[in-house]
Amino acid sequence: MSLRKGFRLGNWTVKPLESVLVGESGERRVRPRAMDVLLCLAEADGAVVEREELLRQVWGERAVSDEPLTRCIGELRKAFGDTRENPAYIGTIPKRGYRLLAPVNAEPDEAPADTGGVAAAAGGGFPLPVPILLGIAVLTILFLGWLSPWSTPREEAIQPTATMSAARSILVLPFDDLSAAKDQEYMGDGIAEELLNLLASINELRVISRSSAFSLKGRPLDLRAVARQFNVAYILEGSVRTSGNTIRITAQLIDGRTDAHVWSQSYERELEDVFAIQDEIAQAVVRQLQVTLLGDTPRSRPTDPEAYALFLKARSLHEQPAGDAFLQAFDYYKAALDIDKSYVPAWVWLAALYDDTTHSSGLPYDEVGRLARDAIDRALAIAPDDPLALGMSAILRRDWDNDLVTAAAQMQRALELDSSNPILLRWAAIVLTGVGRHDDAIRLAEHLFERDPVGRIAKINLASVYLNGGRYADAVRICDIEVSSSAESGPCDSRLIRGYLGLEDDESALKHISALEGSRVHLRLAPMVYFANGRQADYQLALDNLVAAYRDGDRNLAYWIAYNHSYTGNDDGMYAWFGQAIDDGAFRMTPGQAHFARHTGDPRWAELMERLGMAPDDLAAIRLVVPPT
Repeated sequence: MSLRKGFRLGNWTVKPLESVLVGESGERRVRPRAMDVLLCLAEADGAVVEREELLRQVWGERAVSDEPLTRCIGELRKAFGDTRENPAYIGTIPKRGYRLLAPVNAEPDEAPADTGGVAAAAGGGFPLPVPILLGIAVLTILFLGWLSPWSTPREEAIQPTATMSAARSILVLPFDDLSAAKDQEYMGDGIAEELLNLLASINELRVISRSSAFSLKGRPLDLRAVARQFNVAYILEGSVRTSGNTIRITAQLIDGRTDAHVWSQSYERELEDVFAIQDEIAQAVVRQLQVTLLGDTPRSRPTDPEAYALFLKARSLHEQPAGDAFLQAFDYYKAALDIDKSYVPAWVWLAALYDDTTHSSGLPYDEVGRLARDAIDRALAIAPDDPLALGMSAILRRDWDNDLVTAAAQMQRALELDSSNPILLRWAAIVLTGVGRHDDAIRLAEHLFERDPVGRIAKINLASVYLNGGRYADAVRICDIEVSSSAESGPCDSRLIRGYLGLEDDESALKHISALEGSRVHLRLAPMVYFANGRQADYQLALDNLVAAYRDGDRNLAYWIAYNHSYTGNDDGMYAWFGQAIDDGAFRMTPGQAHFARHTGDPRWAELMERLGMAPDDLAAIRLVVPPT
């Protein structure tokens, strides 16, 4: 029997969608997870439910101990006025689990009341009696400002204290997948990421980035320890359960300093309303943290539910370090766009994926650039002032067109529209590097690393700006963290080796690159490492291999051949290969980087920089003001 809409348990009326128990002594509210435990027991109709089964159904794969279950059982017993020694409602079966002692009876469906069109607007949702609908309406006015008429919210909050309002910082955990088939993990991850992005767009909040938050996925969690680790006051967690065209989302806000429950709410609606749910959760969090906004709370961009599900699958795959899963994201982005060609986020991230897979997509170099620019141009044609579309366009103008003026102008406009989005700030650091503003890029990358101390991309970007600014010891320090903790550390391997060479720690560079034979990092950097260690024959062989790979069609390697010639003092070779890279349309240069500092007095260098639009006067004329961090 389906008990989701309500049932009788002995003398109590249970309303799962509102997490409310109604009895002769009045109304009792319980947390959503406690209600989920009660619902599981009720659906067993008096049979014993094993503890492991309750943990699996309610907490999913994150359950690592039965302590949360014990707390929920205690909460339910308190609400019922029950005791373990003399129970009337929940019985404990030693070493096994629990069962309900009172009879369970499903509530009969009630005919929809005439509410002037409100119930009819539910369109197959969950009809409620008039008093409840009126109560929801009042709560709507007081708390959320608006709610879809078919929603069935359950909100429980404690009054904010001075301690709670002192630190407006939050970490959003991946939402648990509680679907029966356990095949909706991407939905839980995607909804958590969307919430994170909404909250991160609020300047008044400090939000820990996705990669650091999601590094906790599947691990046993002590929330107070997590709060201390990431220096946040609050943690938002939740769960997702889908069935057919219905989605149930539960969100809970926890005070990480005390592990106290601050706010929670459950929503059960049709899939197409997932965007409204995300907006409402963000609004509720802002309200609980007593954040005073200068503008409206950011809102999700709605699309077709099927397109959204495909987009979330693509984002989940896109976040994988590399390999086939990474490339499969192309198919899901394109499938989402086949359904909704106006969905700007899918165009933006498709463009980003092309840029990320320049050398692994299997497409010709020029074709990758064309497809990336086509995708971002489609996004901007639909939404000219979308911050992320402008930001990704700036990256592509810098990387593929060497158009620093347009890149800076687009990034400036993006930051004027959204100055706190961590993804946009990450891209801004790249553009700052591209226009030679290394100190500003370092400041911004350090700020992002503070918010994302675990994230791989944050470490890669910080190491890059340290290298470009000549801070080799700092680059090595950051890369050591990533290389020692990740099996997919290729980008940091490259930066670590170059950092060692900058420090003249040639033996460490040799030791590290020797373990990477056959990799792209080894192909690019082995010549200079062997040269530094006096292994002339190995140097020449490695350089010949690098040139041969270029001759085989990898035009991006012309820059790296020039890079090696710069290190070994072959300036004529460096200028010749730079010229080749420019002719090939595959020249990506960062002005002012420390590796090329010794060339700045060479007239040929000044001529090259002028040819590229990177002369000091050209760079000084480019305006890009990044907000203070």
